[in-house]
Amino acid sequence: MLKEELLKTFKSKKSLLIFCYLIIVAIADNVCGILQTGESGGYFNAHPTYMSLLSGQSALVFYALFVWIMPITLILLYCARYNQEQKGHLQYIYISKMGRRKYFLSKINCSFIVSAVYSAIPLLLNLFVSVLFLHGGTTFADVENWNVGDFGLGGEFSYYCIHHPYVAWFMYFTIAILVFGLVGIMSQCIAIISKDNKITLAASFAIWISLFSIKYDLTMAIQPFTEYGYIYGVKALVIFMIFVIASFVGACVSLVVRKDEV
Repeated sequence: MLKEELLKTFKSKKSLLIFCYLIIVAIADNVCGILQTGESGGYFNAHPTYMSLLSGQSALVFYALFVWIMPITLILLYCARYNQEQKGHLQYIYISKMGRRKYFLSKINCSFIVSAVYSAIPLLLNLFVSVLFLHGGTTFADVENWNVGDFGLGGEFSYYCIHHPYVAWFMYFTIAILVFGLVGIMSQCIAIISKDNKITLAASFAIWISLFSIKYDLTMAIQPFTEYGYIYGVKALVIFMIFVIASFVGACVSLVVRKDEV
């Protein structure tokens, strides 16, 4: 079922529209970043990785449109399908063919893969365009001139990232893609628990956005070239994983253990 689910998602018109939206956001961020790196811009001679969408420096609006509303994007992309299948009674057919456990795991796996793929491609494209137009840039808003002690706790790691920007970018990119995949899982699990797409949208977005407004902001884990050390990012990931695991357990109990659907 996993292969069928993936092919169905990748071929759907709705998925294409959402993918185009993410690409447009990524390219728009590039345009804004390029305009700001000229002699009259606020980021003159900035490094390509520093002006990438993942770094969130060129324009907050595009970072928000990509990262902050990610749960909504992923629910519209795939996670809402669960409740549509339930209302259309397709769920009973799938469960009778493969069993509850396999059906549940196929939903979880597909939500992760779709979320990771649809977030990875725009970010990679954004970096490619940034490198293409800003390949001579070297600055990081003067942070490259800081000493290790200027970064505070975990300063050695931050210092390393500034002086090895491409390694740092791909490291944070990997973490970000895993996080976005896990957001897809969390949203899918909330859909299974709530059995209502409106509640899923509200709950997923509320949890996600709250993770960007606490002391250990999730930005510290997925955004490179900040002044925070890796310890802050690790703590942010731990808090995030609590929500993911809790939603996963709740969905497993709801669909597999309690067998509420039939």
